[in-house]
Amino acid sequence: MLVLLPVVLLSLTLFSLVAVQRWRPAFKSYWFVATGGVLLASLVTLGLRAGLPHQITLPGWQLGPELQFPFLLALDAFSWPLAVSVLILLLAHLLARVRRASGVSWPIWVPALALAAAALLVALAGDLLAAALTLFLLDVLQYGLHSALALEQGRASLLERLAFNTSSVILVLAAWAIPASYASLASLVLGVAATIRLAVAIRPLPATRQEMPAFHAMLRAAPLIGAVVLLRFMPAVSGLALQLALALVWGLGIYSAAQNLAPAAPRHWQQASLAALVLIAGLAGAQAAVLAFGLLWLFSDSVAQLTAQFGEWHRPLTVVAALLLAGLLFTSVQGVSTLYPAAASPLIFLALPLHALLLLGLLQRAAEPAAAPDPDEPWTLAVEAIAASLPAVMLLLLGLLMPAPSGRAWWPGLVVLLLLAAAYAGRQALQRSGRRLLPPHLRLPQMQWPAPQRAAALFSAALAGSLRLLNSLLEGEAGLLWALLFIALLISVFSQTGLG
Repeated sequence: MLVLLPVVLLSLTLFSLVAVQRWRPAFKSYWFVATGGVLLASLVTLGLRAGLPHQITLPGWQLGPELQFPFLLALDAFSWPLAVSVLILLLAHLLARVRRASGVSWPIWVPALALAAAALLVALAGDLLAAALTLFLLDVLQYGLHSALALEQGRASLLERLAFNTSSVILVLAAWAIPASYASLASLVLGVAATIRLAVAIRPLPATRQEMPAFHAMLRAAPLIGAVVLLRFMPAVSGLALQLALALVWGLGIYSAAQNLAPAAPRHWQQASLAALVLIAGLAGAQAAVLAFGLLWLFSDSVAQLTAQFGEWHRPLTVVAALLLAGLLFTSVQGVSTLYPAAASPLIFLALPLHALLLLGLLQRAAEPAAAPDPDEPWTLAVEAIAASLPAVMLLLLGLLMPAPSGRAWWPGLVVLLLLAAAYAGRQALQRSGRRLLPPHLRLPQMQWPAPQRAAALFSAALAGSLRLLNSLLEGEAGLLWALLFIALLISVFSQTGLG
């Protein structure tokens, strides 16, 4: 049961907020309760590093003596760093709101805690069935919480996000039902499901009625965690399919990284290039690299937001974080180095310049002016400083504590730093000379990405029509016969494919 302890602690924190509001209506310091609960869950999860792996098998469906489908939750070398990162980043965002410690009511902290607990369950998924069930729980909870807090004009976008997430869950269940002899088909299905999750993570979030940075941080992290967990179970792609997929993903990633270098570029370009790196690692079947690029995404996004409001510390903290995100040994993203020593394709090495360009974009954002914190009590300024520096500290501390991935190498991180230095020097020289890297007639055109609203609307309409048809069949006079026929069909499929 140690696996579920962090989730239980977050759930108890939620119940504590409700209980305090019920029995002590005059209580105002709900921030201390929420922050204390997340801090305790973080410390407990760090302590669970001893004795890894921890796992628990929960009873699932049992359709017969040979048709048992339990699902596994595990805290291991893959899920432990992911769980710690989610809790630490939530803690940092809560600490950054210390000035609202006694000025807001308890409901403002509940959505972030609930979403973090569901995200932890996804991170703990030890097989595809557990991943599908926890992802569905996360999607429904995310939609319910966000739609209750979003503005009216943003709720249609939330329904589209739910449609895409539901389609990925259906694909995960399909991959789970595919026999092991069809590993290439399962790899394709899981790759599509993870790509859908990454596409949802890139899309801008609809605004809420009030400012809720911790909740927004969990909303951004939730689809990424789902994609990383799915890519963990994805079999490696090989042959011509690997070459074509790598070329396509790298091309989209390098274009996004180049767009991210433009002044005041939208943040989704940075996220698109990060998604390309995550997919490259997934296609190669490098689980440690998938985890490392996922952590890179989580920390780079939070570092930019937490340090932007801290004046003169904004630039040095961002520079230190960028260096720690290069993939050096004994850092939390050291797993990226496992992608290259046994590369299945020469195209995988193209991830090195893409990684460097991504860090260049992060350094460029560090040069942007940051507002100095408003005067306040010394203890609140100290807490805000801890919040701003916590991601950078954890990048190093987590790398020292996490299990060292097998097959890591020392040189990929140094190559990324050398490419980063060369790109930075070249960019500075171009800016001083007033020239452009390419003349106007050779520059890439501004690509107009088709909006996914139409595809989401069609999928939602098809899903609604299918549910209406199923409902009409089951409610009719022959509803029981249809249900029995469907169950018999499922049992036949499972027995024929050897899943029983």
